[in-house]
Order: sequence, then structure tokens, then C-alpha cells
Amino acid sequence: MTLVRTLAVKITGLVVRFASPGAKEWAEGLALEIGYVDNDWSALAWALGSLRVLLGYREAPLASLRDVPAAAAKFHISARPRPRTFGWIFVLNGALYLWTLDLATTARERAGCTLHVLSMVVAGIIILASRSLKDAPGEDSCFDLIASAHRYRTELERRCYIQRIAACAFFVCIVTDMLAVTDGRYVHAMLRGTDMFVICLTAIAFALRTNRRRIERLDALLTERS
Repeated sequence: MTLVRTLAVKITGLVVRFASPGAKEWAEGLALEIGYVDNDWSALAWALGSLRVLLGYREAPLASLRDVPAAAAKFHISARPRPRTFGWIFVLNGALYLWTLDLATTARERAGCTLHVLSMVVAGIIILASRSLKDAPGEDSCFDLIASAHRYRTELERRCYIQRIAACAFFVCIVTDMLAVTDGRYVHAMLRGTDMFVICLTAIAFALRTNRRRIERLDALLTERS
């Protein structure tokens, strides 16, 4: 085996080793395919391409409905504080931008700050009013796997609803920040976080995709059970 081929095999082996639980099969499939690539340099290119498996975390999909109560309880513990936190962040952010209206010197800056304030306050109120998650499922509901799965699915749908609102709010943040720029300067540099908004928007998009995958897996399990 040539040096190039050995390097390609080692790369795919590392990808399989460090792949997230939900991407293990994908990584293993890519590692097996490399044996059918004749050219060594093509094999190395294939191995380098398999590194994309490591770019995102994928949790292991539910194997059966018996895993639903534990997954629902884990989701409840990890997700419960976030909706209220999101809501208050948006409301307070809107209040801060309300202060920047005094610093605005042009109609464009005022329009950007005004739209930012309105979008943040509205998004915060909607999220706070949604009261995202209910109480954790009790012990009795865990015995009825179908009911537990439907409850978990409802919570995931509610989470997706909140994430869509948050994503729209962060997108508006980016747009209004750009509107508030005049002649290459900001109204107030300390309150401008366009880069942070882009990062938050990207993180929410990944989280939304993860929850949609959970819902799709639940739907598949419920269909099989029915």
C-alpha cells in the first residue's frame, strides 16, 4: 500500500472514530467506499471529502418507542430555560436600541433602530407568552409509549416554533444593523453585534434542523407502530 493510500485510509479511520453517534453509519460507509477507488490520489481526495461528516453533530436516532420517555426527559431538562432566556434577551436588546435612537443622526439610522426595537420587543413578547415547555412528563405517562411519543412530538413542534421566531428576529437584527450604517460608521459601535447575530442565526438553524430530524424519526416510529 502506497503512502498516499495509507494516509487516505487513516483519515477515513479517524473520521469513523470521531463521528457523532448519528453519523457513524455514514462515516463507515464512506470508509468502505475508499476500497473501491483505484487511483491513490482520488482515494485521498475521497478521504478528505469525508471530513465533512465531522462538521455537524448528529445524535443517534431513536431505535424504538421505548427510548422516547428517556429522550423526552433529557430534552425537557436541556431545553426548559431557553425560551424565557430568549424572550428576555430580545426585550432587553430592544430597550438598548431604543436608547440609540438619541444617537441617530439620519433618517436611515432612525429607521434601522426603530425596526430593530419593534422586532425585538415583538419577538420577545411572543416567546415569553408561548411558555414554551410544559412540566416534564410524569411516571404514569411513560408507560403509555404512544402518548409519551405524541407529547414529545408536541414539545419538539413548540420548540421549532420558538426557534423560527428567534431566527426571524436575528435576521431582522442583521438587516436593521445594515440599515443603521451611514457612511461606513455605526450609530454606536458598542451596541453593534452583526457578527454575533450571524453566529446565533447559524446556531439556531442547526438546532432547528436537529429538532426536525427528531420529529421525522418519531413520525416514522409511530407509523411503524400503527
